[in-house]
Amino acid sequence: MQRFALVLGLSLGWSATSALSAEPAASVEFEFGSSALDESMRGRLDALAEALRGTDGKIIIEGHTDSVGPPEANARLSRARAEQVAAALVSRGIARSRLELRALADTAPVASNDTVEGRARNRRASAALVSVPPPPPPPEETPIAREEAPPTPTAAPTTTTAAPTTAPEGSADAPRVPPSLEVAPRLAPEVTALAAPGAAPRAKPQLWMPIGATVVAVAAGTGAGFFFADALAGAQAGAANQAQLDRVDLLPSSRAAAEARAAALNGALTGDYVGAGVLGAAAVTAAVAAVVWWATYLGPGEAEFTK
Repeated sequence: MQRFALVLGLSLGWSATSALSAEPAASVEFEFGSSALDESMRGRLDALAEALRGTDGKIIIEGHTDSVGPPEANARLSRARAEQVAAALVSRGIARSRLELRALADTAPVASNDTVEGRARNRRASAALVSVPPPPPPPEETPIAREEAPPTPTAAPTTTTAAPTTAPEGSADAPRVPPSLEVAPRLAPEVTALAAPGAAPRAKPQLWMPIGATVVAVAAGTGAGFFFADALAGAQAGAANQAQLDRVDLLPSSRAAAEARAAALNGALTGDYVGAGVLGAAAVTAAVAAVVWWATYLGPGEAEFTK
Protein backbone atom coordinates (compact mmCIF):
# COMPACT_ATOMS: atom_id res chain seq x y z
CA MET A 1 0.00 0.00 0.00
CA GLN A 2 1.38 3.38 -0.98
CA ARG A 3 0.11 6.22 1.18
CA PHE A 4 -0.07 9.86 0.16
CA ALA A 5 -0.52 12.06 3.19
CA LEU A 6 -3.00 14.62 1.89
CA VAL A 7 -2.91 16.88 4.77
CA LEU A 8 -5.84 19.00 4.22
CA GLY A 9 -5.76 16.60 2.44
CA LEU A 10 -2.73 15.28 0.86
CA SER A 11 0.93 15.57 0.39
CA LEU A 12 2.83 14.00 -2.43
CA GLY A 13 6.33 12.57 -2.00
CA TRP A 14 8.75 11.56 -4.73
CA SER A 15 11.63 9.10 -4.75
CA ALA A 16 14.27 7.99 -7.23
CA THR A 17 12.80 4.51 -7.68
CA SER A 18 9.08 5.21 -7.87
CA ALA A 19 6.92 8.04 -9.13
CA LEU A 20 4.72 7.62 -6.07
CA SER A 21 6.43 7.64 -2.69
CA ALA A 22 5.13 6.64 0.69
CA GLU A 23 6.91 9.51 2.45
CA PRO A 24 4.88 12.71 2.97
CA ALA A 25 6.47 15.93 1.77
CA ALA A 26 4.29 18.48 3.58
CA SER A 27 1.25 18.81 5.78
CA VAL A 28 -1.71 21.20 5.52
CA GLU A 29 -4.74 20.95 7.75
CA PHE A 30 -8.37 22.02 7.50
CA GLU A 31 -9.62 25.02 9.38
CA PHE A 32 -11.62 24.36 12.54
CA GLY A 33 -15.16 23.18 11.71
CA SER A 34 -14.58 23.54 7.93
CA SER A 35 -14.41 21.10 5.02
CA ALA A 36 -13.43 23.67 2.37
CA LEU A 37 -10.22 23.06 0.43
CA ASP A 38 -7.71 25.89 0.59
CA GLU A 39 -6.52 27.38 -2.70
CA SER A 40 -2.92 26.72 -1.67
CA MET A 41 -3.61 22.99 -2.10
CA ARG A 42 -4.50 23.25 -5.81
CA GLY A 43 -0.93 22.50 -6.93
CA ARG A 44 -0.62 19.46 -4.67
CA LEU A 45 -3.96 18.08 -5.80
CA ASP A 46 -2.91 18.54 -9.44
CA ALA A 47 0.34 16.69 -8.79
CA LEU A 48 -1.44 13.90 -6.90
CA ALA A 49 -4.03 13.40 -9.65
CA GLU A 50 -1.30 13.35 -12.28
CA ALA A 51 0.56 10.64 -10.37
CA LEU A 52 -2.58 8.54 -9.70
CA ARG A 53 -3.62 8.54 -13.35
CA GLY A 54 -0.71 6.26 -14.13
CA THR A 55 -1.63 3.67 -11.49
CA ASP A 56 -4.14 0.88 -10.97
CA GLY A 57 -5.99 -0.20 -7.85
CA LYS A 58 -8.34 1.29 -5.28
CA ILE A 59 -7.78 4.71 -3.70
CA ILE A 60 -8.98 4.99 -0.08
CA ILE A 61 -9.73 8.53 1.10
CA GLU A 62 -10.12 9.05 4.86
CA GLY A 63 -11.50 12.14 6.55
CA HIS A 64 -10.41 13.09 10.11
CA THR A 65 -11.29 15.66 12.80
CA ASP A 66 -10.02 16.66 16.19
CA SER A 67 -11.83 15.61 19.38
CA VAL A 68 -13.74 18.88 19.84
CA GLY A 69 -17.51 18.59 19.38
CA PRO A 70 -20.09 15.78 19.51
CA PRO A 71 -19.22 12.49 17.75
CA GLU A 72 -22.14 12.79 15.28
CA ALA A 73 -21.00 16.21 14.09
CA ASN A 74 -17.38 15.04 13.78
CA ALA A 75 -18.50 12.03 11.71
CA ARG A 76 -20.40 14.27 9.29
CA LEU A 77 -17.49 16.73 9.08
CA SER A 78 -14.90 14.01 8.39
CA ARG A 79 -17.17 12.60 5.69
CA ALA A 80 -17.48 16.03 4.10
CA ARG A 81 -13.69 16.46 4.09
CA ALA A 82 -13.21 13.10 2.38
CA GLU A 83 -15.87 14.01 -0.19
CA GLN A 84 -14.16 17.31 -0.95
CA VAL A 85 -10.89 15.51 -1.72
CA ALA A 86 -12.75 12.89 -3.80
CA ALA A 87 -14.53 15.59 -5.81
CA ALA A 88 -11.21 17.35 -6.43
CA LEU A 89 -9.64 14.13 -7.74
CA VAL A 90 -12.65 13.26 -9.93
CA SER A 91 -12.54 16.75 -11.48
CA ARG A 92 -8.90 16.05 -12.33
CA GLY A 93 -9.62 12.84 -14.24
CA ILE A 94 -9.61 10.10 -11.55
CA ALA A 95 -12.45 7.59 -12.00
CA ARG A 96 -15.04 7.73 -9.20
CA SER A 97 -15.27 3.92 -9.19
CA ARG A 98 -11.68 3.73 -7.86
CA LEU A 99 -12.42 5.88 -4.81
CA GLU A 100 -13.55 4.52 -1.45
CA LEU A 101 -14.47 7.09 1.22
CA ARG A 102 -14.14 6.56 4.97
CA ALA A 103 -15.26 8.94 7.72
CA LEU A 104 -13.06 8.29 10.77
CA ALA A 105 -13.88 11.45 12.77
CA ASP A 106 -11.41 11.61 15.73
CA THR A 107 -10.67 7.87 15.93
CA ALA A 108 -7.26 8.00 14.18
CA PRO A 109 -5.32 11.05 15.43
CA VAL A 110 -1.72 11.68 14.39
CA ALA A 111 -1.08 14.04 17.33
CA SER A 112 -2.43 14.69 20.81
CA ASN A 113 -5.81 16.43 20.98
CA ASP A 114 -4.80 18.03 24.30
CA THR A 115 -2.89 20.85 22.57
CA VAL A 116 -3.86 23.44 19.99
CA GLU A 117 -1.07 22.32 17.66
CA GLY A 118 -2.07 18.66 17.91
CA ARG A 119 -5.72 19.37 17.18
CA ALA A 120 -4.68 21.41 14.11
CA ARG A 121 -2.69 18.47 12.77
CA ASN A 122 -5.63 16.09 13.30
CA ARG A 123 -8.00 18.20 11.18
CA ARG A 124 -6.97 16.52 7.91
CA ALA A 125 -7.77 14.06 5.16
CA SER A 126 -5.55 11.30 3.82
CA ALA A 127 -5.46 9.14 0.71
CA ALA A 128 -4.02 5.64 0.35
CA LEU A 129 -3.43 3.74 -2.89
CA VAL A 130 -3.92 -0.01 -2.83
CA SER A 131 -1.66 -0.91 -5.72
CA VAL A 132 -1.95 -4.06 -7.83
CA PRO A 133 1.39 -5.94 -8.03
CA PRO A 134 2.54 -6.89 -11.55
CA PRO A 135 2.13 -10.53 -12.52
CA PRO A 136 5.24 -12.69 -12.07
CA PRO A 137 7.21 -13.43 -15.24
CA PRO A 138 6.49 -16.79 -16.82
CA PRO A 139 8.96 -19.54 -15.94
CA GLU A 140 11.63 -20.21 -18.49
CA GLU A 141 11.13 -23.41 -20.40
CA THR A 142 14.09 -25.79 -20.21
CA PRO A 143 14.52 -27.75 -23.44
CA ILE A 144 14.33 -31.50 -22.87
CA ALA A 145 16.97 -33.48 -24.64
CA ARG A 146 15.46 -36.41 -26.48
CA GLU A 147 17.52 -39.53 -27.02
CA GLU A 148 17.25 -40.82 -30.54
CA ALA A 149 16.52 -44.52 -30.88
CA PRO A 150 19.03 -46.56 -32.86
CA PRO A 151 17.89 -47.63 -36.32
CA THR A 152 16.11 -50.97 -36.45
CA PRO A 153 17.85 -53.48 -38.67
CA THR A 154 15.67 -54.85 -41.46
CA ALA A 155 15.64 -58.61 -41.93
CA ALA A 156 15.46 -60.21 -45.33
CA PRO A 157 11.91 -61.26 -46.20
CA THR A 158 11.26 -64.98 -46.01
CA THR A 159 8.48 -66.76 -47.82
CA THR A 160 7.27 -70.10 -46.50
CA THR A 161 4.35 -72.04 -47.83
CA ALA A 162 2.64 -74.37 -45.42
CA ALA A 163 1.03 -77.46 -46.77
CA PRO A 164 -2.73 -77.59 -46.16
CA THR A 165 -3.81 -80.01 -43.48
CA THR A 166 -7.02 -81.98 -43.61
CA ALA A 167 -6.88 -83.61 -40.23
CA PRO A 168 -10.32 -84.54 -38.82
CA GLU A 169 -11.87 -82.18 -36.29
CA GLY A 170 -11.02 -83.10 -32.74
CA SER A 171 -7.86 -84.99 -33.60
CA ALA A 172 -4.49 -84.07 -32.14
CA ASP A 173 -3.25 -82.80 -35.51
CA ALA A 174 -6.24 -80.45 -36.09
CA PRO A 175 -5.37 -76.69 -36.19
CA ARG A 176 -6.23 -74.83 -32.97
CA VAL A 177 -8.27 -71.57 -33.21
CA PRO A 178 -7.00 -68.71 -30.99
CA PRO A 179 -9.33 -67.93 -28.03
CA SER A 180 -9.92 -64.39 -29.34
CA LEU A 181 -11.57 -65.85 -32.48
CA GLU A 182 -13.91 -68.20 -30.64
CA VAL A 183 -16.82 -65.68 -30.64
CA ALA A 184 -19.97 -67.72 -30.59
CA PRO A 185 -19.15 -70.19 -27.77
CA ARG A 186 -17.92 -67.38 -25.48
CA LEU A 187 -21.01 -65.15 -25.65
CA ALA A 188 -22.54 -64.29 -22.31
CA PRO A 189 -25.55 -66.45 -21.42
CA GLU A 190 -27.98 -63.50 -21.51
CA VAL A 191 -26.75 -62.44 -24.98
CA THR A 192 -27.15 -65.98 -26.27
CA ALA A 193 -30.64 -66.15 -24.81
CA LEU A 194 -31.67 -62.91 -26.53
CA ALA A 195 -30.28 -64.14 -29.83
CA ALA A 196 -32.21 -67.42 -29.61
CA PRO A 197 -35.46 -67.50 -31.61
CA GLY A 198 -37.61 -68.61 -28.70
CA ALA A 199 -36.13 -66.26 -26.03
CA ALA A 200 -38.40 -63.95 -24.02
CA PRO A 201 -37.73 -60.15 -23.99
CA ARG A 202 -36.44 -58.30 -20.94
CA ALA A 203 -39.03 -57.54 -18.28
CA LYS A 204 -40.85 -54.23 -18.72
CA PRO A 205 -40.63 -51.62 -15.95
CA GLN A 206 -43.56 -51.37 -13.61
CA LEU A 207 -46.02 -48.54 -14.34
CA TRP A 208 -45.12 -46.60 -11.20
CA MET A 209 -41.51 -46.17 -12.40
CA PRO A 210 -42.15 -43.92 -15.47
CA ILE A 211 -44.97 -42.12 -13.61
CA GLY A 212 -42.72 -41.46 -10.61
CA ALA A 213 -39.86 -40.23 -12.82
CA THR A 214 -42.25 -37.88 -14.62
CA VAL A 215 -43.55 -36.44 -11.34
CA VAL A 216 -40.02 -35.93 -10.03
CA ALA A 217 -38.93 -34.20 -13.25
CA VAL A 218 -41.91 -31.82 -13.15
CA ALA A 219 -41.46 -31.04 -9.43
CA ALA A 220 -37.71 -30.49 -9.72
CA GLY A 221 -38.12 -28.32 -12.80
CA THR A 222 -40.76 -26.20 -11.03
CA GLY A 223 -38.52 -25.78 -7.99
CA ALA A 224 -35.58 -24.77 -10.19
CA GLY A 225 -37.81 -22.20 -11.88
CA PHE A 226 -38.81 -20.70 -8.52
CA PHE A 227 -35.15 -20.47 -7.44
CA PHE A 228 -34.19 -18.83 -10.73
CA ALA A 229 -37.02 -16.28 -10.49
CA ASP A 230 -35.99 -15.45 -6.93
CA ALA A 231 -32.38 -15.04 -8.12
CA LEU A 232 -33.50 -12.55 -10.79
CA ALA A 233 -35.41 -10.53 -8.19
CA GLY A 234 -32.39 -10.59 -5.86
CA ALA A 235 -30.10 -9.39 -8.65
CA GLN A 236 -32.41 -6.43 -9.33
CA ALA A 237 -32.51 -5.55 -5.63
CA GLY A 238 -28.71 -5.82 -5.45
CA ALA A 239 -28.34 -3.43 -8.39
CA ALA A 240 -30.60 -0.87 -6.72
CA ASN A 241 -28.68 -1.21 -3.45
CA GLN A 242 -25.35 -0.75 -5.25
CA ALA A 243 -26.66 2.41 -6.87
CA GLN A 244 -27.34 3.76 -3.38
CA LEU A 245 -23.82 2.79 -2.24
CA ASP A 246 -22.33 4.74 -5.16
CA ARG A 247 -23.82 8.00 -3.89
CA VAL A 248 -21.20 10.38 -2.51
CA ASP A 249 -23.58 12.20 -0.14
CA LEU A 250 -24.74 9.04 1.66
CA LEU A 251 -24.56 9.32 5.47
CA PRO A 252 -22.33 6.80 7.32
CA SER A 253 -25.29 5.15 9.04
CA SER A 254 -27.14 4.74 5.73
CA ARG A 255 -23.98 3.43 4.06
CA ALA A 256 -23.47 0.84 6.81
CA ALA A 257 -27.06 -0.35 6.42
CA ALA A 258 -26.66 -0.54 2.63
CA GLU A 259 -23.45 -2.56 2.98
CA ALA A 260 -25.16 -5.00 5.37
CA ARG A 261 -28.08 -5.29 2.95
CA ALA A 262 -25.65 -5.98 0.07
CA ALA A 263 -24.01 -8.81 2.04
CA ALA A 264 -27.40 -10.39 2.79
CA LEU A 265 -28.48 -10.09 -0.86
CA ASN A 266 -25.25 -11.71 -2.06
CA GLY A 267 -25.75 -14.65 0.30
CA ALA A 268 -29.36 -15.16 -0.78
CA LEU A 269 -28.35 -14.89 -4.45
CA THR A 270 -25.72 -17.60 -4.03
CA GLY A 271 -28.26 -19.89 -2.37
CA ASP A 272 -30.76 -19.31 -5.19
CA TYR A 273 -28.18 -20.17 -7.85
CA VAL A 274 -27.12 -23.34 -6.02
CA GLY A 275 -30.73 -24.44 -5.53
CA ALA A 276 -31.60 -23.76 -9.17
CA GLY A 277 -28.56 -25.74 -10.34
CA VAL A 278 -29.22 -28.76 -8.10
CA LEU A 279 -32.92 -28.95 -8.91
CA GLY A 280 -32.25 -28.34 -12.60
CA ALA A 281 -29.82 -31.27 -12.72
CA ALA A 282 -32.32 -33.47 -10.86
CA ALA A 283 -35.07 -32.47 -13.31
CA VAL A 284 -32.93 -33.36 -16.34
CA THR A 285 -31.92 -36.72 -14.84
CA ALA A 286 -35.52 -37.62 -13.94
CA ALA A 287 -36.75 -36.53 -17.39
CA VAL A 288 -34.24 -38.80 -19.16
CA ALA A 289 -35.23 -41.74 -16.93
CA ALA A 290 -38.93 -41.07 -17.58
CA VAL A 291 -38.42 -41.03 -21.37
CA VAL A 292 -36.47 -44.32 -21.29
CA TRP A 293 -38.99 -46.06 -19.00
CA TRP A 294 -42.04 -44.83 -20.95
CA ALA A 295 -40.46 -46.02 -24.21
CA THR A 296 -39.75 -49.44 -22.71
CA TYR A 297 -43.16 -49.71 -21.05
CA LEU A 298 -45.07 -48.73 -24.22
CA GLY A 299 -42.87 -50.88 -26.50
CA PRO A 300 -43.78 -54.27 -28.13
CA GLY A 301 -45.40 -56.86 -25.87
CA GLU A 302 -44.08 -60.26 -24.91
CA ALA A 303 -46.36 -62.03 -27.43
CA GLU A 304 -44.30 -60.63 -30.32
CA PHE A 305 -41.05 -62.13 -28.95
CA THR A 306 -42.21 -65.48 -27.58
CA LYS A 307 -43.21 -68.44 -29.78
